[in-house]
Amino acid sequence: MHDHDHRDSGDHDHSDHDQSGSGDGGSPDHDKTVPELFEDRSRYMEARDEALSRLDAHMPEDHSRSDFNATNRKTTLKDLRLSGYDPDEVKELRNAARDATDARRDVNQTTARIGEVGGEQYLDEHPDYEVAGPEFRTRPGETPQGGWSDGAAVKIDGSEFDISEFKGGGAKLDRRPVRTEFEGPARQGDPAYSRNHLLTDPRFAQYFHDHPDLWESIKRGDTRLNFKAIFTRTPDGPPLVRDFPFDLTTNSGGSEVRDALQARIDALDGASAPPHSNIPEGLAGSCDIASDGDGEADDGASGRRAAGDDDGGQG
Repeated sequence: MHDHDHRDSGDHDHSDHDQSGSGDGGSPDHDKTVPELFEDRSRYMEARDEALSRLDAHMPEDHSRSDFNATNRKTTLKDLRLSGYDPDEVKELRNAARDATDARRDVNQTTARIGEVGGEQYLDEHPDYEVAGPEFRTRPGETPQGGWSDGAAVKIDGSEFDISEFKGGGAKLDRRPVRTEFEGPARQGDPAYSRNHLLTDPRFAQYFHDHPDLWESIKRGDTRLNFKAIFTRTPDGPPLVRDFPFDLTTNSGGSEVRDALQARIDALDGASAPPHSNIPEGLAGSCDIASDGDGEADDGASGRRAAGDDDGGQG
C-alpha cells in the first residue's frame, strides 16, 4: 500500500525527499530478480554509510545530520558560508550530504522494488491466486499514487479478494495513522484502513464494475475481503505472509463505505467497456449479476518514500 514504512536505526530524517532515481530497479522490459535487487541494496547501503561517515567527520559543532538532508541542507550551507565557515569544509559537507541523500534514495527505491517483485512472485507461484488484472501489477521505476494499493489478487475459486501490500527488506507495516473518509484515523492492516483503500484507489471501483458477479458475491459475504501483506525479507526463501481480514461494514456498524463504493461503481455505467467474462471460476453460474451491470508518503513501499533520509528496512 502506498504508505510504506522505511526505518533506518539512528538516522530518521523523514524530510529528505529527492525525487530523481537511478533506475537500477529494472526497466519495463527487463526487471531485476529479488537476489539481484538485494545485491543492489547492499551496494547502496555501503555508499550511504560511507557518505554519512564523511558527513560526520566534517560535522560543524551544534549541527546534526538532519541539518544536511535535502530539505535543510541549502539553508544550512548558506548560513555556514555567511558566518565565515571554512569554504573547503562547506564544500566537503555539501558533497557528503548530497551523496548521502542520493544513496538513501537508491536504498529506499530498491527496498520498495524488492517488496513488489517478491510479492508478485509469491502470488504468481500460488496457482489458487491470480493478480486481479494487469492494472494491479507493479512496474519498475513507477511509484503508485497516494491512496493506491500495491496490488490486488483474487482466489480462483472466488472465495477471497485481497488487497496486496508488498514490503521489502526489513520494512514493516506503517504504524502512522492516516485519515479515512468515514472512520477517522487508521493504520495499515486495520479494517478501516483497508476499507478506505477500496475508495481511494479507483481501480477497485473499475474492477468491480467490470466483474459484477464478484462484487455481488462480496456484498453477500460469499467472497471474503482480506488485506494480504507479503514481506520479502531475504534474497532466497519464502516470504512472510500476514492476513488481515475485513468486511464492508464500518466499525460503527454502518454501510457508508459499501454505499460510497457502490456509487463509484454505478457512476462508471456507460463510461467503460462491457463487463469482463473472465470471472473467477468458483463464481461462474453461482451469482446473480447486478441488474445495473455494475462492477500512499509510503510515501516507500503505500505514500511510499521513494527517496530521502528514511531508509526502508535496513538489514
